[in-house]
Amino acid sequence: MSIKQIILTIHHELPLGVDEETLSHFYEREIRPFIRLFYARQEWSFTHYLCGETLQWLKAYHNEAISAMNELVSRKQMEILGGAYYASFIPLLSPQDRTAQMVEMALALREYFGKKPHGAYLNGDVWEPSLVHSLKTGDLHYTFVDRCRFNASGILSPGELFLTEEMGKTLWVFPFERLNLDAEVDAEVQRILDLPCDGDGLLSLVSDGRDVVALERILNALQAKGVQFTLPSKILTRYKTLSKPIKRVYLPASTGVVFDTKSDFYRNELFNQFSIRLFHAKSIHTALSVRQIKRDKSRKHIAIQSVLRAQNHQFYWHRRYGGFLNAQAREKAMHHLLQADQIVREAEAINYGLVRADFDMDGLDEVLYQSALSNAFVHARGAVLFAWDFFPSGISLLNVFAKDHLAGYSRAFHDFFYPQVFSYRDWNEPIAEPFHAEFAQSVYELVELKMGGNQAKYALEKNIDETLLLLEKEFRFHASYLEVRYVLSNHALGHVSRKFGVELNFSLDASMKCFSKHGELAPDSYEEISYIDMISEEKRIKISISFSHPITLWRKTLTTAFSGREEHQGVAILILLPVELPPASEQRLDIVMRLELFEKDSNLLSAKEIN
Repeated sequence: MSIKQIILTIHHELPLGVDEETLSHFYEREIRPFIRLFYARQEWSFTHYLCGETLQWLKAYHNEAISAMNELVSRKQMEILGGAYYASFIPLLSPQDRTAQMVEMALALREYFGKKPHGAYLNGDVWEPSLVHSLKTGDLHYTFVDRCRFNASGILSPGELFLTEEMGKTLWVFPFERLNLDAEVDAEVQRILDLPCDGDGLLSLVSDGRDVVALERILNALQAKGVQFTLPSKILTRYKTLSKPIKRVYLPASTGVVFDTKSDFYRNELFNQFSIRLFHAKSIHTALSVRQIKRDKSRKHIAIQSVLRAQNHQFYWHRRYGGFLNAQAREKAMHHLLQADQIVREAEAINYGLVRADFDMDGLDEVLYQSALSNAFVHARGAVLFAWDFFPSGISLLNVFAKDHLAGYSRAFHDFFYPQVFSYRDWNEPIAEPFHAEFAQSVYELVELKMGGNQAKYALEKNIDETLLLLEKEFRFHASYLEVRYVLSNHALGHVSRKFGVELNFSLDASMKCFSKHGELAPDSYEEISYIDMISEEKRIKISISFSHPITLWRKTLTTAFSGREEHQGVAILILLPVELPPASEQRLDIVMRLELFEKDSNLLSAKEIN
């Protein structure tokens, strides 16, 4: 059957991790012309999703847009949609956070438009069956699900309203097709008209409205073909008066198609990057910690709001504004989580010291150290420090992302064994071989841990240079500093001749300064280094690193290519120690790292005092 009616859904999510110029461009090129278009075309009814942050920003900087949209609502041309206030992937949230996001959104829409939402928009187009119960718990009665989910259920020509169910809760679902505003207009119009729509000939179209000119041309062409625009409320009213039963359908979860991949389940694609898995685990860990606040309801509410802010779906992928590749967006997300962590400490809802837990849900236990001033977490994979949060500066120091890192992810205390001829150019390119990272990619054994204390020791034994090398790595945690002791032992008859490298990746800005006894250091190679001070005015932190004996130090900036530009990610340093180990011998290296709050106007002098 041909298409007779269209439900049009437009969604606007405020871009994160961008500057004011980009936000202004977003308004002038997208939201403002969108409002003008639909204000003038009263026959084009539509549903609209504006995430809470978009509403807040419009209220603060462009209140005229809110006023115009109120008029669209009052003349029953626009129906507002609920969902996640902070534009989250709702299926990734706990039941409590799902409800909190939807309740927050409903309250905001009542404030801005004087109405409660009845339907939900699902950010990122992701669907899972558990959403039925969650949406109904949030007092939302319908949503839009990609037509391909209906196809996967055996319904090849979905052209009407359906009903789905879970745990005794029912939800109305409209099959939708996403508009491609980048396509040639005539071709896109024909593609839409050719979609099979049995039953009522009803089709839902979803778009982010980024190209209002293309959107107008497509809608004009559809209208010229006799297609009418309608609203969910009208369809639901008509269906409720019918005496025949509504078709019930059970829809499988979204595939990787939502990310333009062929993965059978979107989560497999979403968590393909180890760094994203760690970020998601941090979100879950902080949310659970916040729920432990019992007595102070005011603090608990503020902490929950901080957790919700960090759940924006843009942090998880890199479609338009960089997402997880955008260092500013990652910093913003971690800032919210650290705010929540601090409130947990203020409410005395945390036990300090070391605990052992499967933090990232990979079947391996991590070691987690928590104090009044910091978090420091160690992963079994590589015995790597993968999180180091310093609350006085409000920074997550290891919030770094580097594609194709030799260890699989970029954090601190990655262990490498390079050949003696390995050069700075080899590291900077990089052209290292995978066998250099055998230790960095391996799972270390946790051989010593005192729960509630401050000491954890790891060990790993591997064949290298035709001998057996034992690497022991001991962490001693303190509130504002960390001691790491390495012991390398040759337990066989061969001879080890390598460069032992310890790599540290910091989420510092490109303008940070590095000092040693040589004075200020530029990104390059330096010999005979016994300590360095790394100072970032922007991040308000000073990192002092000392070594038990002089080492070679290499330094470089980290960038990731995205949309034709290089995105700054952080700063990496490589600590190099020549290793010559005959049989039954050992070498040691002690590293101490201290963190201090850096005051912009006073502490530059202290950098000079170290010379």
